[in-house]
This record gives sequence, C-alpha cells and structure tokens, in this order.
Amino acid sequence: MLMAGLRYPRYDLEASIQAARTLYEKGGGAANADAFAEYLGYKSAKNGAFLSRVGAGRLFGLLEGPSSETKPSARAMDILKPDYEYVASRARLEAFREVPLFGAFLSEYEGKPLPPKEGMLNVLETRFSVPKDAASAVLSCLLNSAEQAGLFAVTGDRTKMIRPPLGGSSASKLAVSVADAGGPAAAGGASGGLGRGKLLDGVIEALPATDKWTEDLFQDWLDMLAMAVRVRYQLPKPKGQRPEKEVSR
Repeated sequence: MLMAGLRYPRYDLEASIQAARTLYEKGGGAANADAFAEYLGYKSAKNGAFLSRVGAGRLFGLLEGPSSETKPSARAMDILKPDYEYVASRARLEAFREVPLFGAFLSEYEGKPLPPKEGMLNVLETRFSVPKDAASAVLSCLLNSAEQAGLFAVTGDRTKMIRPPLGGSSASKLAVSVADAGGPAAAGGASGGLGRGKLLDGVIEALPATDKWTEDLFQDWLDMLAMAVRVRYQLPKPKGQRPEKEVSR
C-alpha cells in the first residue's frame, strides 16, 4: 500500500540528541532561536541547516516549545539525564518510532530480514513516496537512527530490526542479578538440581496482575523469559536466527 506524506528528518537520532544536549548544557534548559543557532555553531537562526536540525529534533520529539523558547522535551531529558539505563534506551526507541516514516518502516520490517540496499531504496520510493533523489540520504538516516535506537543490538548487525529488551527488570538486568547471586548454578538453587530457580520464579512473578497487557510489554516479558532460560540451563547465545520452516500453502 502506498503511503504518501510521511515526514522524515534530515539529521539522524544522535545528531538530534546532541542538539538537545547542547541546548540543555549551554542554554540552561531553554533558548530563543538566535541563541540556539549560536550554541550549535550556525551563523544565523535563518540558516537552512539549522532549521533542518531543529526540525529533526522536533520530529523525534526531543525539542519542544516555540522558537522564542525552545527547550529539551521530557523524552530528551530521559535520554540525557536518566535515573535508570533502561529509561534512556526506551526513550531512544520511542524517539525513533515517533518519526512517521521510521515508525512505518519499522512496522513493515520488524523481525524480518531487511532487503538489500537497492531493495530498501525501491521501497522508500515506491511504497513510502520518498523522492528518488532523496532516498539514499533518507535510508542512511533511517538505518543510522535505528542503530542509535538499539534496533540492531540483538543481531549485532544491520540485517534485522528487533526491539531490544526494555523495562525496569529487563533481561539484561536479570542476567546481571544472576551473576551477582553466583552465576547460573545459583539460579537452580543450592542443591544444584533441576528446580526452576529464583531467576525463572522472578520472571513468572513479573506477569502483570491485570488482564490488560500491551504488545510491547508482552515482548519485553518474552525477552526476559528467553534470557532467564538461557542463563538457568547455560545455553549459549544464538549465533543467528534459525532457518524458517517451509509452510505449505
């Protein structure tokens, strides 16, 4: 289905985070357009590159307020000054998804092998109505931003976009807690038998008490469960996605 009019930035996620950081550190939390341009090293607030930079920050949801008093958003502050590491990771993912084109691209290809570069350029042009002369730059910005949002952290390369485990008790935090408790053996209990172990018990206890559950929270819980099982039974991390079974049609 053709998707027309989806907005996209000219600067990637990290560049927009840096703009918010500069505003916070040099502007004391807010600044007018002239001061902001000066902080970022532009000659004028009417400079086209500056306007694109600010536009990108707003598109990611990292800058807000009128031009007379632009300031970092709450999302930007979650990245710049988080109380927990997962808060910053979650905010980065939210910022990526906030961009209409990036969010639509993620919805289309999440968990699937990404097409080759030429295929992705074709998709941007034909399905998302990105002008041909802009498609290459847009694709570079999209992929860079996806990496900066943690979407390639699971695979370790740019072959698939997969949301990383997020949340206060994410899989990575659970693994650290097991290591602190004495490693995989501790997860099975003092007897070293095949009991479920405290780690898996913790994952089960993390199930929500309510009957309402969002897809994002469900995926986070599945990631925690997978990590807990791997730690408990000392399974190695998968080197790659297992080949998909052929489905007869």
